[in-house]
Amino acid sequence: MSEKRFPITKQTIEPPSVSLVELKRLALQLLPTNSSLRAILLSEPDFIPKQEAYALMPIFITLLYKEVGGEQHLSISKGVI
Repeated sequence: MSEKRFPITKQTIEPPSVSLVELKRLALQLLPTNSSLRAILLSEPDFIPKQEAYALMPIFITLLYKEVGGEQHLSISKGVI
């Protein structure tokens, strides 16, 4: 019996990504031009790996609280909306 050989192809498996497109759109519409959060969001690529997005969320949230009024908005992070 002859063995069939199949060519080996290299596949790149991309990790699941998160779209920042809508978040960037909101930043453009709602945040002032001098906003640090706006600048950071707009500098990010449109799609980032899920793990990177998870790592960035606390930074984005902290900046948002500082820019929109601090403690009065803190209840959102505790799940009280």
